[in-house]
Amino acid sequence: MGNVPLHHAPASGAGSNRPLSYHADAGHQVLAHRSIAGRDLPRPPIIGGAAAPAPASVRPPPHLHPSLQPGPQATHSMPGTPVRDVPHVVQQQQQQHVARPLVLAAPAAAAAQATPARPMSYVEPIRPVARVASEAPKVLPAAAIAPVPTQPGQAKSLAQSVLERHPLCREFVERYEIGDELGSGGFGFVVTATRRSDNREVAVKFIFKEKVPVHSLTKDPELGVVPMEIFVLKKVRHPSIVEFYDFFQDNVFYYLVMELFGSQWKKSGAIDAIKSQDPPPLQRSYSEPTPKAPVLGRRQSMDLFECIEANQKLSESTARTIFRQVVGAVCHLASHNLLHRDLKDENLVITSSFHVKLIDFGSAAFLPANGRLFDRFAGTLQYCPPEILQGQKYRGPEQEVWALGILLYTILFSGAPFANTTQVIQTEMPVPRYSRGPKAGTPKASQEAVHLLQWMLHKHPGARASLAQVAAHPWLREPQPSSSTS
Repeated sequence: MGNVPLHHAPASGAGSNRPLSYHADAGHQVLAHRSIAGRDLPRPPIIGGAAAPAPASVRPPPHLHPSLQPGPQATHSMPGTPVRDVPHVVQQQQQQHVARPLVLAAPAAAAAQATPARPMSYVEPIRPVARVASEAPKVLPAAAIAPVPTQPGQAKSLAQSVLERHPLCREFVERYEIGDELGSGGFGFVVTATRRSDNREVAVKFIFKEKVPVHSLTKDPELGVVPMEIFVLKKVRHPSIVEFYDFFQDNVFYYLVMELFGSQWKKSGAIDAIKSQDPPPLQRSYSEPTPKAPVLGRRQSMDLFECIEANQKLSESTARTIFRQVVGAVCHLASHNLLHRDLKDENLVITSSFHVKLIDFGSAAFLPANGRLFDRFAGTLQYCPPEILQGQKYRGPEQEVWALGILLYTILFSGAPFANTTQVIQTEMPVPRYSRGPKAGTPKASQEAVHLLQWMLHKHPGARASLAQVAAHPWLREPQPSSSTS
């Protein structure tokens, strides 16, 4: 079929149920067509975990390596502290976990009937080891939650439906009061909550236990058996990584309580007009022994994608301010031998003063030891480097640098550098230039910025900049301006 562009579906508009900032599902069932500053910016397709073959209209182009085509995939061992024989998932996954096919997201017409697919797909399996029965996850007691109907004619969200019928962990209910919904997906949902002890607003991610693959579970010395995402957030502390606060579980969910960060972005085109819209502290009674499930509202997105869309075009100094923070977070992960593996604008939450934090560690993995390599891609296809598209095994850091390059390009130019996977493999990075006026023909970014981009987006991983070289690049080491919007 030659050059096959990424499939687009019309955007669903402001009322979309697109997973927001602290989304429980980093992907989408359809590829929403978005526009930034007059340029089309497609929502990247997610390689997901649905078992059925993708419709012909959205199957990967034939030039992709078989490892990225639909079909059975062999598991791959990874170092770590893994878990096997987890009671709540093993019975369901023993037969189907050995081979799960990679498929592209379903088109809009089929999305309503499709079973929600696991986003960010395929965290590399961690080598299973046996464990004793006494290590089974502790199930905490629950408190009854009385159902409260939504307004007549209003469709219930996943979070609302679950909260109306599922008894939450009593210890969680005693410490937190649920507020608004931030997002939902096939893997769970995210809501705001208020910590009763100090009235601090937090984000709570409810993760369905049955949806977490065995290879994504690991052992934490204090928490026991938990998803890798919870293990990583508890382990790392950095100003540009969302902070872990608390953890609970019951027989259905893992509860990840974390920092609520970012401003709610609205399309305005004027940076100075955008102000943080954090709501006032909730003032509800904490004395009810069996509180009713709240009728959840929804919040505007707080991620970098919406920030770029709201501001149309960020200045180069602002782009540097944002990117420097992201590189710092990724370097900190690397110092712990950890890889994020799904770096993108939607996994970064940002305030109106352009402070950034990295979120969503559902694809995170340890850096392979003893010369081992990953043989399966985890992340978003638009951020996938050419060597992985062609089926090469990879270490991980080179993929992180490529994804950082795509991210920086998007921040600087409000759009992606490549329209499809054929361009990723065959063409060099385009450099946007002014088409008219006194700057006609000159690049829309400084020479140093273009050099860094070209180095990060080098086709050959061996010639690509390392993470340390990115952090030490002259463009990033320029003095911080007094105002990031100048």
